[in-house]
Formats: sequence, C-alpha cells, structure tokens
Amino acid sequence: MVNANPTTGVRYGYISANSLHPEVLDELLYGRQATDLSYENFKTEVYAAMRAGLDDWLSVRAIDAAFDAAIEEAEFNCDEPIHEGEYEGVRYRTSWLGGALNVWIFKSPVVGNYAECSPCVPGAGNLDCPDLDGVVCYDVPKEWRVNQ
Repeated sequence: MVNANPTTGVRYGYISANSLHPEVLDELLYGRQATDLSYENFKTEVYAAMRAGLDDWLSVRAIDAAFDAAIEEAEFNCDEPIHEGEYEGVRYRTSWLGGALNVWIFKSPVVGNYAECSPCVPGAGNLDCPDLDGVVCYDVPKEWRVNQ
C-alpha cells in the first residue's frame, strides 16, 4: 500500500500546518531535532561542485576548508523548504501542496480514524477530517492541535 508504514502497515497521517499549534509547528521546523533537508541538499550540491571543479588542484582537506568558508558566505533561499525529524515520539516531514505547508506523520504513538486523503496524497489519512469509519493512520498528539 502506498503511504503506509511498510513495517506496521499503518497509514501515514497528513495534516495542514494551520491545524497545529504555532509553538509545535515552530519546534517541528526549527527545533534541535529538526533537519532542514532543503539546506542539507544545497550543501551536498555545493560540495559536489567544489570537488568536481577543484579535485585536480587541491587536497580534500583544502577543499573541505574552502567549502566551510563558502557555506558561511552562501546565501541559501528556498521558498518551500522541507524539514524532518522526530519530536515527542512522532516521526514527521513537512510537505508543500498547492503552496500550503503540511506535515506528514510517518510514525506516532497515537493513531486515529480519518477520511482518506485525496488522490494528491494517495492512501494517507487526512488528519483534518476525523471519520469513525475512516482509515486507521498515525495521528498527532491532541495537545499539538490548535483546537484541542
């Protein structure tokens, strides 16, 4: 099944960032456990380009030093950055759909019944649409929500 945990078989949850308490969302995006995948990919691309261009002239140590200096000065801009991490036992990743920030819930100590998402997110549970007859999926803790 698409968009389900391959080990547990439980479907992933998908929730609008607007449904999450601002302090929780801030933690998911910028907390110490959060990784900005967009920035990490940027750094990987810069390093690969530097290695490709300088490998014949400089040692790896010199390239690493140049890379560190370049990253300090680099201007990184990303309109729709992707963050991931694990917070309070919930494994998550942010996502953008139609310009709106959403959050995937890949694993959680909490599950619930929700309507199935649209074809844009096939197989996942829409954590903004509770449904007692809906699909079982990973959920966020109640206190994460704006309207508890």
